[in-house]
Amino acid sequence: MGHILLCVLGFFWFNAHFAGCAEVSIKPSVIQHPKWTQIYKGEQVTLTCEIQGGGGAEWTYEWRPANENSPMTNEWRIIPAVSGDYSCRAEKDDNKTEWSEALRLTVSTDKPRATLTADPTIIPAVGSTTLTCSVDGSDDWKFEWFRDDEPVQLRGTNEQQSDVSVSDGGVYSCRGRRGDPVYQTEESEEVSVLKTVSKPTVILQPRGSVVYKGEKVTLRCEIKEGGRTQWTNEWRKNNRNIQRRSSEYSINEVSEYHSGVYRCMATGDHQQTEWSDGITLTVKPYKPRATLTADIRIIPLEGSTTLTCSVDESDDWKFDWFRNDQQYSAARGNRDPNRVIYVSAGGEYSCRGRRKYSSFQTEISDKISVVKIVPKPTVNRQPSGSVVYKGEKVTLRCEIKEGGRTQWTNEWRKNNRNIQRRSSEYSINDVSEYHSGVYSCMAAGDHQQTEWSDGVTLTVKPDKPRATLTADRTIIPAGGSITLTCSVDESDDWKFDWFRNDQQYFAPRFRGNKDPFRVISVSERGLYSCRGGRGNPVFHTETSNIQKIVSAPTVKRHPSWPVVFRGETVTLRCEMEDDEGTQWTYQWSPANRNSPTSNEYRINSVSESDSGSYYCRASKGDQNSGWSFPFPLTVKSNRPKASLTASDNIIPAGGRVTLTCLIDIGVGWKFDWFKLESDSSAAQSIRTSESDGVLFISEGGEYGCRGGRGDPVFYTETSGKVTIEKRASRPQPVLSVSPSWPNPGASVTLSCEGLELQSAGWRFFWYKAVPNPISSSYSFELLPNTINGTEQNSFIINGPTQTAGYQCRAGRGEPKFYTRDSEVKFVWSADSHPAASLSVSPDRVQHFIDQSVTLNCSGNDTKWRVKRFTESTSPSYVQCFNWEMMSGSSCTINRLEVHSGVYWCESGSGEFSNAVNITVQGTVSSPVSSSFPGMLIVRLLVVITLGFLLLLMMLRCRQYLWCFRSKASSQSSTTNQGPKLGESQVYSSLLHGDASEYESIQPATMNSKSNSFKNVKMQRPTDFSSKTSRI
Repeated sequence: MGHILLCVLGFFWFNAHFAGCAEVSIKPSVIQHPKWTQIYKGEQVTLTCEIQGGGGAEWTYEWRPANENSPMTNEWRIIPAVSGDYSCRAEKDDNKTEWSEALRLTVSTDKPRATLTADPTIIPAVGSTTLTCSVDGSDDWKFEWFRDDEPVQLRGTNEQQSDVSVSDGGVYSCRGRRGDPVYQTEESEEVSVLKTVSKPTVILQPRGSVVYKGEKVTLRCEIKEGGRTQWTNEWRKNNRNIQRRSSEYSINEVSEYHSGVYRCMATGDHQQTEWSDGITLTVKPYKPRATLTADIRIIPLEGSTTLTCSVDESDDWKFDWFRNDQQYSAARGNRDPNRVIYVSAGGEYSCRGRRKYSSFQTEISDKISVVKIVPKPTVNRQPSGSVVYKGEKVTLRCEIKEGGRTQWTNEWRKNNRNIQRRSSEYSINDVSEYHSGVYSCMAAGDHQQTEWSDGVTLTVKPDKPRATLTADRTIIPAGGSITLTCSVDESDDWKFDWFRNDQQYFAPRFRGNKDPFRVISVSERGLYSCRGGRGNPVFHTETSNIQKIVSAPTVKRHPSWPVVFRGETVTLRCEMEDDEGTQWTYQWSPANRNSPTSNEYRINSVSESDSGSYYCRASKGDQNSGWSFPFPLTVKSNRPKASLTASDNIIPAGGRVTLTCLIDIGVGWKFDWFKLESDSSAAQSIRTSESDGVLFISEGGEYGCRGGRGDPVFYTETSGKVTIEKRASRPQPVLSVSPSWPNPGASVTLSCEGLELQSAGWRFFWYKAVPNPISSSYSFELLPNTINGTEQNSFIINGPTQTAGYQCRAGRGEPKFYTRDSEVKFVWSADSHPAASLSVSPDRVQHFIDQSVTLNCSGNDTKWRVKRFTESTSPSYVQCFNWEMMSGSSCTINRLEVHSGVYWCESGSGEFSNAVNITVQGTVSSPVSSSFPGMLIVRLLVVITLGFLLLLMMLRCRQYLWCFRSKASSQSSTTNQGPKLGESQVYSSLLHGDASEYESIQPATMNSKSNSFKNVKMQRPTDFSSKTSRI
């Protein structure tokens, strides 16, 4: 149906145009869109087949070259465009048009590149340049622009933006684009455009065209525009390039070679400057000297002067100032740092230039002396008044208020005529009338100068003055004082000396008086005078007249007790100094019928009614002394009672007790002492009228005391009784040791016994004997861990290894009361040791009485003594006395007589050796020493031999031959306590509580039945833990 309709419509159309059904030749045209002469690979082209007069008929189109993509419509969109000849024809109702003329499409296979040109590539200052972008052989392009690889919007002269105007430097490029979809060319080559900025300025540091040899010079190329541009600089000297690329061109030490004209330019960040204007650098071959000028050189009073420092032909200086060769700081006077200053002090000034930005300095300028006018001085006199006296020393002093520590040179004038004096003081040691006149001075120094001072008049009197003494009254009132005034007419500056009874008198200065001691206040009677003195050396006036001053009367009590008691006698005296035998008349207050007119007022047996204040006064002629001070009299109604105290109620053995009698009120007491022997006996007076209320007693009994004073004597009540007991002598404990010959390693028990009330608070102290190297005595040391004593009266010594002596004592109470020292007991040991050892020589079984025996001491010492204990004698030295060097450290017994006992050695360093027991039994002696290993066999042989010898030789040698046996002390027995000791011994007992002091014990009597010492006399310090013995 559609085709039929189209055919019908086409038919009508054909008839209308072609006048019927005749075939008309129609040739279409191929139209290219866009109408580009050059097409590039990848672009899109649209071809349209247009029929002239075709109207709105429906045609069917055919295209050549035909391919699968050729359409049947009148429009062929070729994507991408392909080179070739394109033609078309149309058909409708079986009528076909002719083929159109062929349209040739030429497609370039290469993508085009935009071309960028700049005219010019250097933008002038305050100008611009035109950039043109094009694509060769083609048109209809629009362009995109880039600067420094970034898209940029630029203002163009046409719609396509092919021509743009730019005023900023940079790297520019462009790219063409056309069609839909858009087709872009390759980006153009970059074109660098430089922006010309204003020319830089060369800055010279230091400023100014003139510099000096040796300075550091810096040329700086400064550019006002350019922001943060990183510039690369070029420098020229005298239009010749210099190899410098930085903005600063520094010359560390400039010379004449560097003189010239310098320019710079810079490039960077697509900007370029012009060459700067040239700056001339002139280098002087010498170091400059600063020039100093002053507007005035004498500074008026309270004025100043202006100093200017400069350096010719150059600028950019700072200035240092000097005053008297010292660095000086002053007020600035202009903008240039300290080029001009104002000074108000005199001195020698100089200056020096110093570059602001370097250490280069000029030579110091020549000095200018500036003198400062200061206020005129003042002439001070000493003495300060205008009147002086012949013979005085006068000093005129030229004093200047300003000037500080200035060393002044002075000039003096007398009556306007110069005096040859240059110091600030003008002294006249012995002034006379010749020196009277008007004096003035001036001074100069340290660049300062004064005006002439005002004149000072000096008047010299020919006579020596006399001081004048005046008194406001001559009798000193009670509790008051009088005023004395000393003066010297017509002159000042005096100090005053005062005399009382022809003696120098020192009194406090009167308040409000400026002159030293001109007015004094005195409250003591006497003959007063004064004199004036001034200057150095002191010039004295004549001594003044003498003024007699007397005191008001004084009431005094005799005796002068502050408190009296009812019944005592009191005498009051009104004491007034004698006035050359003149008799005074006295008056007493309170007045009664018994009050006398004499100066003595006696009250017998005073009572409470006599208490009160008493006054007196004296008069003679028209003089009245006034009332005296009140004298208070207090009468106590109760008789005082003495009190008696004792330092202890028990007198220690050999000691004493202190009794103290006190009366807690009143003074002037003397003391009576009484003792009551028993309750049935009367108190006996033992001391009377003792001024000291302390009594030392050493006898027991009941004691009392009382006080008494006055005439007649007034007694206190007798004190209460104090009972004193006397203690017996100190006890002596008994020391025992068990065993006395212990086996090696066995313990020894010390027992301290024989005290009454053994458990009543006693603590026991244990000591060990130490040989004294200085004398023949012993010292005693506390045993370890017994410094505070033991509660038990026994002490165990574990494993003694050598011979030793021991002692004990007890103490109790606080302060500690000690018993006497016990007698010494020894413990014997047969064990020898390296420090001290005893051996017997010859070492054999039998010895005869006419043969000698040698006891040898050996060990770590060179000083030895041999000691012995026997049953019949005390410990003694065997033919070896004191601590002397013994021959071979041995002691020899030349003849065996009564020598039974225990022997041992003592060294100078305090060591005990082993002990050897030697017993003499008859005509033969048999030593058994600790050195014999077959001791038991030897003893058996000795017994047999002794029996045989006794039978054969008893009649012949009974009177001459003795034997002895040496028994090794290592054979101990628990029942054998050793030989009894009876030898006298001087020794020292170590006391508890002190490690450096000893109690000296005098020789003791030995008990023949024991091996201990008995003390005879003892002198003990109060508290000792150790002491040194003396013989």
